[in-house]
Amino acid sequence: SCHGDPAVNVIGKSRNILFDSDTFIWNSGQGISLSYPASNVTVMNSTANHNGGSGFQGYRLKNVLWQNVEGSYNNWRGAQEAYYEWNTAGMHSFSDHNETISGFTAKYNQTKSIHWDTANADITVTSFLSSQNMIGPLYEKNQGPLSISGSTFCNSQSMASGYAGFILRNSEKATLTGNTFYNNNVAQLLVTGEVGGISVTDWETLVGYNLITSHIT
Repeated sequence: SCHGDPAVNVIGKSRNILFDSDTFIWNSGQGISLSYPASNVTVMNSTANHNGGSGFQGYRLKNVLWQNVEGSYNNWRGAQEAYYEWNTAGMHSFSDHNETISGFTAKYNQTKSIHWDTANADITVTSFLSSQNMIGPLYEKNQGPLSISGSTFCNSQSMASGYAGFILRNSEKATLTGNTFYNNNVAQLLVTGEVGGISVTDWETLVGYNLITSHIT
C-alpha cells in the first residue's frame, strides 16, 4: 500500500466479516483497516507486522473480535521522521464499540503497542502481551468501560515524558486486574490528563462527554 493507506481496506455497510489466518506485512502504510459502519467483525489467527504505520486499524467498528493476532515491528516509516503520534500503533482502535481482544501480541513496534483513541466503549482485553515497544498502550479520551486482565506490559523503551508501560489519559472507567508491569522506562503506569477535561461525542448515541481521568481501578 502507499504511504498512509492500508493494504486491505474494508469500509461501508459491511457485516459479518471474518479474516482468519491472514498475513498483512511490509506495507508502506497500514496492514489492514476496517471502518464505519462495518459491524460483526472477527480477525483471528492473523499477523500485521513490519508495516510503515499501523498494523491493524479499526474505525467506529461495532461488535469486533480480535483473537490470537499479532501486530509487531510496525511504524518503521514513521520512525524515520521521529513520528509516533496519530495512526501509528501495532493496533489503532478509533471509536470502536463492543470490542473484544483475546490473545494480542505487540512487540518491537516503533510506536505504541495499541492506541485506544477517542470515544471507545465496552472494551474487554485478555492475554495481551505488550513488550519491547517504544510506547506501551495508550488509553486516551475514552468514556469506557475498559477491562484488562491476565496481560503483561514490559520493556517499553521511550524515555520521553508522557510515555510509560501503560498510559491513561483523559479517560474513564478503566479496570486493570491480575496484570504484570515491569521494566518500563519513565513509569510502569502513567495516569495523566488535561486540566478541565477533553470533550468528545459518542458517534452512536450522540451523547457528549467531558472526559477527566477518573474511576480507575
